[in-house]
Amino acid sequence: MDASVVVERQLLRTDPPLTSATAPVSRRAAQPGHREVAVAALLDGDERVLLVRTRKLPLHWQPPGGGVDPEDSSPVAALVREMDEELGLDLDPSSFQFEMRIKYDFGSGSVYCFSATVSPSDRMVVNSAEIAEARWFSLAEARTLPAYPATRALLDRLLASRQARSVEIGHQLVAASAIPCPVMGEVPRELSRDEIATVCAQFGAAAALAEAAGAHLVEIHAAHGYLVGGFLSPYSNVRDDEYRAVAGGQSRFLAELLDTVRSRTSLPLGLRVSVVENVDGGLDVDGLLGTLSHVRQALSFVSVSGGVYVPEGDLIIPSRLLHRMLWREQAAVLRRHLALPVLLSGNFQTLDEVEAAIADRTADMVLMVRSLLADPDWLLKWRTGQGTSVQPCINCNLCKYHTRREPHVYCPFNPELISIRRRWLGNGSRSRNRR
Repeated sequence: MDASVVVERQLLRTDPPLTSATAPVSRRAAQPGHREVAVAALLDGDERVLLVRTRKLPLHWQPPGGGVDPEDSSPVAALVREMDEELGLDLDPSSFQFEMRIKYDFGSGSVYCFSATVSPSDRMVVNSAEIAEARWFSLAEARTLPAYPATRALLDRLLASRQARSVEIGHQLVAASAIPCPVMGEVPRELSRDEIATVCAQFGAAAALAEAAGAHLVEIHAAHGYLVGGFLSPYSNVRDDEYRAVAGGQSRFLAELLDTVRSRTSLPLGLRVSVVENVDGGLDVDGLLGTLSHVRQALSFVSVSGGVYVPEGDLIIPSRLLHRMLWREQAAVLRRHLALPVLLSGNFQTLDEVEAAIADRTADMVLMVRSLLADPDWLLKWRTGQGTSVQPCINCNLCKYHTRREPHVYCPFNPELISIRRRWLGNGSRSRNRR
């Protein structure tokens, strides 16, 4: 059995582990108008969602589902029943992916929101006595329909929880060149010169807002193959104009972007970069150094990371099975030649590793997330001689909530995140006194 499952069972003190299918119903029956409802966004292979108009509420579109009855053991049990009664679908409880729980639209109660993927072979037989109309919509189109707040919240969740596709963001994808991401597969449209100027202006406006809001510095994300990083890499930028990427050469896009942002803020300005892209024709530290040397005067620091989207061998959130301090050598090169402070990430797990990177002038600051998720007292324990009691990251990848389509970051060792997960799964304090 996977170690993370064992840990989750121990920490939640439930066997089997709590899942969306076993999440109990929290009901306050004594309160008039209190109701528990379960709905499911049914998605097909083309990322369309099924919405219905019911006879009872014909003016608004909503996902199929209904009230959780007293005999239902969980919201998912109610969904299984409702899918059969409303649409003639016989779906397994494990088909439903929990998305969120939100306030009921009509008084006291909760709406348990799920999603499920159905195949073309799942033929529906719509119960016309309950359903006035059932139709498939793109997620972007569905977001424009008349709907109640709970439905809108679920659609927003589905749009925001995935990596970029045009169906999710409501417009065509854009990039440095019309080259599809090997993971997402969709071909973007190449940005025009006028659009590039607009993008730079939008970054500048965002920096000005950050300063007005009280931020102490601004970091532009130019790593991991996203829009800015895509312009820097010959792997993703094969334009035939002055904005083409040349390994080790000046990036006109980056120069214009930094000039625009610098004109809108007086805050320290840094750049997060991938020193290794791990793809044929991708950036390496030598090429990156040449490009950054042309804009060095505009920067206050460089933040070092690695990777782009690839089907296998992810370096953006690298496996703990890879070696420690992944980008230490590359960070040292940038720090030495650019003479700028360097922030370094990449599989740091002990205070000795952090102090070694600082002591040998590899980096000026070390960044970590997973170690602190696994043990929020990580630094305190190391500084007080309790390093052996630190809970290490076990590489379970449950924190990669985005790719797992979870609604929030999670770690089976973090008490606060366990509490949040319980609430999301419908296992809040009220559920201890069921019905």
